[in-house]
Amino acid sequence: MQAQAAEKPKILIVEDEPMLQEAYKHVLTFKGYTVFTADNGEEGLEQLERHRPDIILLDVLMPRLDGIGFLQQADMPKKYPDVVVVACSNLSDQVTADKLTKYGAHKQVLKSDLSPSQLIELVETFSGGATTPRKSPKR
Repeated sequence: MQAQAAEKPKILIVEDEPMLQEAYKHVLTFKGYTVFTADNGEEGLEQLERHRPDIILLDVLMPRLDGIGFLQQADMPKKYPDVVVVACSNLSDQVTADKLTKYGAHKQVLKSDLSPSQLIELVETFSGGATTPRKSPKR
């Protein structure tokens, strides 16, 4: 389902760092987005089911259920094919990147490099839904 031109996508922020979660929420809410938050992957799964966001900003390292576990349990490509997942982390190793892509992340960004203006630009890039082709996982 394509969002209408005037309608902003719903965004779910799954982030265990309170200051960062609040900063992302503040910037996106100020720009008119509807934002939901979760402190870990388990809460993220509940919010995903409850609110059906268009875009998820997903931390990778979290307590209780990390970002990769969240993607595996949510089964994003099958159950939520139109939801765009942006993995936000300070990890940049290839093994983690490959797992994130395999389980449904559309893009990966370094949190340390993500300014408020870059966050808005990132969200606006995906505002129309999953517009960037996702690589098929090799099995």
